[in-house]
Amino acid sequence: MASLVRVLAALALLVAPGASVNLRNSTGKLGVGAEPSVLPEYTDEDSQVMCKATKVMFPLMPSMDQMEAQRTWKPAGPDGSDSTRFYPTRAQLFKDLYHSDKSPYEGVEVGDVSFAKTWKGNAHINKDAIIKTVIDVMGEAPRMIVEVGSFLGDGASNVWGPLAKMSKSPDSFVLCVDSWEGDLNMKLADKYQQWLQTVNGGPKMQEVFMRRVKSDGMQDTVQPVMVPSIVGARFLGLLGYKVDLVYVDSAHEKGETFVELHLYYQMLRPGGLLMGDDMNWAAVAQDVRAFAKCNDLKVEFVENVKKDQWYIRKPLK
Repeated sequence: MASLVRVLAALALLVAPGASVNLRNSTGKLGVGAEPSVLPEYTDEDSQVMCKATKVMFPLMPSMDQMEAQRTWKPAGPDGSDSTRFYPTRAQLFKDLYHSDKSPYEGVEVGDVSFAKTWKGNAHINKDAIIKTVIDVMGEAPRMIVEVGSFLGDGASNVWGPLAKMSKSPDSFVLCVDSWEGDLNMKLADKYQQWLQTVNGGPKMQEVFMRRVKSDGMQDTVQPVMVPSIVGARFLGLLGYKVDLVYVDSAHEKGETFVELHLYYQMLRPGGLLMGDDMNWAAVAQDVRAFAKCNDLKVEFVENVKKDQWYIRKPLK
């Protein structure tokens, strides 16, 4: 009963009224420019409850009740170590992700993607500092990178793809986990519609992503995983890949970010980096700090940039 009470308490925190936002700005218009309500800070006790609750409510490994295909290797242990974890070859990756021996970019016509390149994200803006920090901290370029929340491919093409290519391995990849359906603000704000490319009620943003990545010549390295973030974590966790770096730039909502950190941290190899954007967003900052506190981890920042690019290094042991 006590464990159930803790779980219910954590649920109450995640859906607390204070976590909602006012999505209208001063002119009454929905979307970008709206003023968020003040988010209540987590207490230390809240953080501990949330950690315990997410471990119960959001295990990395699925229940397997309805799984038709099962892997023969085991998931990583609590510290991320497992001798069965491996770096996939290109052939294995395509078979696992796409049930094919062909690249998902085959047949993609690039066309005019100039409109997609008008977006320049914070990772791209801080590219040099991020790459330097990663290599300085890890001692080498990462071979397997997972980007959670890829939008138009700006970060994948300009930061993570080039960084993975610095690896000594010919089979280095950036796996981009995204539903490409847009988040809440993208659904509401007019400014994002040029990139969502909505047709018959559904966005075509994934096609924009593919065209943009191919136009940048990154199609051999950057591979799409078109699922929501929680599904993506469980999918990649089940595949058993060894992951060097995860960059989280997706939910940006209180509670959601915490769950993503909990899931993707488990996939990292010892010594790997969990990184993210927008530490200047209250919801993101509170979840990152709470996750670090209850797991006894240290949050650090990329040098020589404003404190929105954060990282946590997984202990070697």
